Amino acid sequence: MRQSALAAMLLALAPAAALPSCTGEGVWPGHSTPRATTIVFNPRLGPSGLNMLAAPLVADDEQIIGEVWVWLSEGRLHARVMPGEDWQLEQISVAVVETPEDIPRTDSGCPNTAEFQSVYVLNPPLDQHQVVVDLATADVANAAEVVLAIHANVQSWTHGHAQAWVNGPSFPGCPSAGNYVHVDLGGLRGLLLWNKLGSAREVTHSEVGPDGVIVGDISWFQAQHGDGFRPDPRPSNPNYPDNYVSFSGLQLGRRGSIEFWYQPDWEDATIGHVVDILSYGIPEDAFNTHLTMAFNDRQNRLNNGALDASTTASVFVHELAAIPGWSTTAPIHLALSWDGDAAGPLDRLQVFVNGVALVHTACYGDPRLHDWHPGAVLRLGSRLVSGGWERHNWEGVDGVIDNIKIWNFPKSDFSDRFIE
Repeated sequence: MRQSALAAMLLALAPAAALPSCTGEGVWPGHSTPRATTIVFNPRLGPSGLNMLAAPLVADDEQIIGEVWVWLSEGRLHARVMPGEDWQLEQISVAVVETPEDIPRTDSGCPNTAEFQSVYVLNPPLDQHQVVVDLATADVANAAEVVLAIHANVQSWTHGHAQAWVNGPSFPGCPSAGNYVHVDLGGLRGLLLWNKLGSAREVTHSEVGPDGVIVGDISWFQAQHGDGFRPDPRPSNPNYPDNYVSFSGLQLGRRGSIEFWYQPDWEDATIGHVVDILSYGIPEDAFNTHLTMAFNDRQNRLNNGALDASTTASVFVHELAAIPGWSTTAPIHLALSWDGDAAGPLDRLQVFVNGVALVHTACYGDPRLHDWHPGAVLRLGSRLVSGGWERHNWEGVDGVIDNIKIWNFPKSDFSDRFIE
């Protein structure tokens, strides 16, 4: 196949603003000997808005003959194998394992496709075919990354019969252009940020997403997963907390969720402070919607939602006495999950404690929960808003925050919270 024709075919498959991308030596399309070793995040969206990855389908002569789209849905890895031009699929063999060493191989060390987990015999041959692998059945449900090997027998009226692989590194001595690729499941699952928050190095080296910045003085204490951080108190002027952890370059969307572990330590329950646990918005801007989780100790309630100093505050209220599992002596798991497109205000935000959804005891305003400023930052342990909000005596977080994760979908199942 001429490379110019292939490039045109791939451009037709992909949106102009979201071409697939691969890492390694060389690029595709338009490269006769691709050497991609890892599928990287591709901003193209798959079915129902799912994140999708893309990689080339490469024949034994190292010519790109098509494309493979990969996405994750409900614990299953989907791969759509799409040869181009007049190629058709006769058989597809698929293996999803944790490491390259787990791929079944022959005595010569090359992949043994007969022992792959799934083999699809296509009679008659098809122009494209979608394969599905259950990650739990493959024993990789909790893996952050998996190895995907796809082998295809293909035929063409013009080129005859050939073999092809999803492009990636070959095992030594094997003739195939590519035998497997590494797939980052974190990106497929929609994980925008994961920071363990257990040390200065962990704060400044996120597992996924932008790195954090330590501002002022914070200390480390035992938490759910190792250590977590707590801002050092400022008794002289608690209304201006300046000890916190901040994340920039984190753009939330109309739908999403934030989860973390938190160890409360509230003793001044009669003073009337508002303990700011987290805020997302523009620092020191009194006229911007902020996503906020705060504790009002005067009223003994948890306030969550969009706070906008230019309008009536949009707040979901949860009385602590009515929250099952609430504790000030052990870490608790807190989560905010929002859908800014929901018609009713009460359907736009849900709060979870230890995996249990809370019932709103009150709701004020009409929270937008979707028009986040492109320069918004996430701040843990300190307020963002200023101006009139100072009358509430805002102060830094009284407690330890540990292991924060942010997703690009409104997560509702937190049964995996005990896995770091």
